[in-house]
Amino acid sequence: GHGGPDGGTTGYAGTPEDRINLEVSRRLEAMLALLGCETAMTRTTAQSLATEGETIRAKKQSDLRNRVSIVNGFPSALLVSIHQNHFPDPKYSGPQVFHTKNAAELAKTMQSALTAALAPGSKRQAKTASGIYLMEHCTHPGVLVECGFLSSYEEEGKLRTPEHQKKLCCILAAELMAYTHNGAVR
Repeated sequence: GHGGPDGGTTGYAGTPEDRINLEVSRRLEAMLALLGCETAMTRTTAQSLATEGETIRAKKQSDLRNRVSIVNGFPSALLVSIHQNHFPDPKYSGPQVFHTKNAAELAKTMQSALTAALAPGSKRQAKTASGIYLMEHCTHPGVLVECGFLSSYEEEGKLRTPEHQKKLCCILAAELMAYTHNGAVR
């Protein structure tokens, strides 16, 4: 998620969301490749995918349309969009999974696994993505994973570490493998 002029949110220590998103995405891609999965990244650098637009808003819209086009261009795909959350009150923490209408079961099991390993006691539930262009226009199953809150100083520190990112990616890879091997996606 994010990139170019739309870097997303920023943490207390100044950590840009797009940088963490890219680090987590690259780690997840590497793990899935080791497990024999074919992957395609919508971006591999901090660049935007915008091909038109003069304003930041227009460029962001172009970027999103291009991401949707990439995902929908695959005959059998599963979208995983990586993000970091932010809220004005720094007390909030923990992962949150949003999903397309056709990926509710994946999101539910993914949310449960992430909560158990990274945020025990959290009451967060997987939710249908509402008002999120990428998720509403993707024709394939998809999840948008808010890995944690950059607005929580403690969680921002964890999200920046390779150890936490690896743990996060192991959970995501395990859930994706279980989902695809249960016949949901081939």
